[in-house]
Amino acid sequence: MTEQFIKDAVEKFEALLVKQQARAEEIKKQKDFVDYDALDQLIIGVCGGDGIGPVITNEAARVLKFLLADEVKSGRVVFKEIDGLTIENRAAKGQAIPDDVLAELKKCHVILKGPTTTPRAGDPWPNIESANVRMRKELDLFCNLRPVKVPDKGIDWTFFRENTEGGYAVGSDGIHVSDDLSVDFIVTTTEGTERIARLAYDYARKNNKGKVSIITKANVVKTTDGKFLKICQEVGREYPEIETDDWYIDITTAKLIDEKRRKDFKVFILPNLYGDIITDEAAEFQGGVGTAGSANIGKRYAMFEAIHGSAPRMVAEGRDKYADPCSMLRAAVMLLNHIGRQDKEQANVAAKQLVLVTAGISVLVMAICLFANASLLHMVFGEAEADVMTNAETYFFWSALSYPFLALYNAGAALFRAMGNSRISMFTALLMNALNIGGNALLIYGMNMGLLHICPRIYQASMKSSQARWLHYTYQLPSVQE
Repeated sequence: MTEQFIKDAVEKFEALLVKQQARAEEIKKQKDFVDYDALDQLIIGVCGGDGIGPVITNEAARVLKFLLADEVKSGRVVFKEIDGLTIENRAAKGQAIPDDVLAELKKCHVILKGPTTTPRAGDPWPNIESANVRMRKELDLFCNLRPVKVPDKGIDWTFFRENTEGGYAVGSDGIHVSDDLSVDFIVTTTEGTERIARLAYDYARKNNKGKVSIITKANVVKTTDGKFLKICQEVGREYPEIETDDWYIDITTAKLIDEKRRKDFKVFILPNLYGDIITDEAAEFQGGVGTAGSANIGKRYAMFEAIHGSAPRMVAEGRDKYADPCSMLRAAVMLLNHIGRQDKEQANVAAKQLVLVTAGISVLVMAICLFANASLLHMVFGEAEADVMTNAETYFFWSALSYPFLALYNAGAALFRAMGNSRISMFTALLMNALNIGGNALLIYGMNMGLLHICPRIYQASMKSSQARWLHYTYQLPSVQE
């Protein structure tokens, strides 16, 4: 009987190995990350989930729709409501994610997802796989990104948890060899580890984080954790400006509460199980898991969620409508950042401030120029005829009016450079060109006419330039006899 148990287990184990090897080969074929700016239309899926999920997800989606209202109106962004991820529907169909729901999810580029209930032994539901785990596998969301920041405690951590391998890779495919023996598996692939490590180091480089910490239990789990540690260290050597160290998971949990040591941590890379545990601990520093958002990132898809559960007790007690949406709002911010909208909004605000400041400076410069021109005229020409002086001052006033036009043009150009947005409307392009041409025309016309009235010889010399000659014919400036 024992031999038959082992034989059956070996067959199941062989099937698992074949499946995981095929997965590793698929990773090699993947293309680079999606460029959201290059998309004609960005589809954002909204999936409420279970328990308090629909309540808090709706609040976050409402904020996103408000912030992206212009792009929604133009058709560049579309929100897609996706139902069917409730535990009732999943249990009825016997699937972690029903096929029709998965098909809808795959039509989206990014997904805002509420908490979902995962059945466990003793629950009234069938023991189906976690919807989160299944979604991460199906959409290959290999990176779970969780930031934790508490400035007054010196905490500024970013966790890069590998999301599709480790102890969760085949968590529902363990083998009951016999009544006395059950076996689960840990999976670590070269491709899977390399891509999470590279993502973490790229983040550290771009955000001036000088240190990356690799967290394993490689002294005990020698094969899989040892492989994870070795590959991360090899990737780290490609980033010589970034310090790399490694810690065991058990002592890391202790050092996170060490007030002196925890300030040294910046960026973490962790296998799946360790990352799940330690990020919940880290979230306690900023108010608990109810305050923390999470990003699940792949090359083709990305999903953003709260890290807490569906809180069925709150629903049973009728308190779900009071659920705090803070975690989903944080997830929404991460979604905006991922698709490049948060930086553009910040750039937009900065550019608007730039326009106001520039306009103020322009008015000041215009006033100074007018005063300087008038003072210079009276100082040089003294008791010149009143009408000549008045006309000259009038034309110099027109030249000074060019400064606000040119300032607004330059501020507008700075705005579009800061936002990195080449998709400007024809009206905006025409307006900016009008500001540029109008400002230069006022400047040259006013200066030439002013010179005409106070110093004919200087005026004649200035008319030798090609631009001045063009204005001479365009505005039919009068000729001046020497």
